[in-house]
Amino acid sequence: GPISDVPQDNPGAPNQEVINDLRTNGVSISQVSESSNYLQVSFISVPEDINDLLPRMESIATNVTWIKLGNTGLDDNAMQFIRRYKNLTRLGLERTKVTDKGMENLKDLQKLRVLNLTGTQVSLTGLRFISGLKSLRSVNIYQTLITTAEYQETVGLFPQAHVEMGGYEVPTLATDTTVVK
Repeated sequence: GPISDVPQDNPGAPNQEVINDLRTNGVSISQVSESSNYLQVSFISVPEDINDLLPRMESIATNVTWIKLGNTGLDDNAMQFIRRYKNLTRLGLERTKVTDKGMENLKDLQKLRVLNLTGTQVSLTGLRFISGLKSLRSVNIYQTLITTAEYQETVGLFPQAHVEMGGYEVPTLATDTTVVK
């Protein structure tokens, strides 16, 4: 990905024992680039074990800059662990059990640039919690509780970001208004 998605400062070397433990448990962890101490983490292979594995990552939290939690059992309770990832720039929460309640945990992640909420039960209320994140550049709200009518308001919350509602950017399509006789 673009180098801008990796924080400039060096977090120091991550705890290799923790990384090995997580890898043994099916978590995919790799460096974002060869010379970097920043890590990208994916839970795609261990969708049911989130609540057990996320707490075990805490000691490497400052090293983690990208987390993929899509299609896992992540819920609002587990979201409390995400708030410790102050260097997080990309977060994939697509098709998880996250709701507005869990979104509050993201409000202090000042470096977050890319957020995928596709297929979650997040509404405009949840997005308001994170409207203070000026670093956000991309927010995907496809198949969330946010309606087409609320799209403009959503864009207003994140003037600096590209808000993707899926497939189209225009609130109404010509085909939506076609009357079938």
